[in-house]
Amino acid sequence: MKSKYNIEQIALNVLEGAKLSDIASKFGISARTLLRIRQTDEFQIALKEHKKQSFQSALGKASYLSNIAIEELKNIITDKDSNAQSKIQACKVILELAKNNYEVENIEQRICELEKTIKV
Repeated sequence: MKSKYNIEQIALNVLEGAKLSDIASKFGISARTLLRIRQTDEFQIALKEHKKQSFQSALGKASYLSNIAIEELKNIITDKDSNAQSKIQACKVILELAKNNYEVENIEQRICELEKTIKV
């Protein structure tokens, strides 16, 4: 059933953290109507989709910035003029990242093996 309200835009405003009274006013509806809209499946689906898109966008930005951060840490470690404390901190961060990556890969491998065992 198609709603006469712009569910997509209302969901986006909710996700952006706008006050419910401001959203209701912006779309020319009462607070009670807004509350009813928020309880619909259509609204919940739109809200989940906007959250998913927002999260994917954030992951893309984080991935890009993590490459820059790793490069900066490498520069600190290899810079002959960096002080020992800076180099130690950069090394600790790199080692922690490597450890976390190893653990994630190990867990993924174990999950795959368990899934294969279950399917047999």
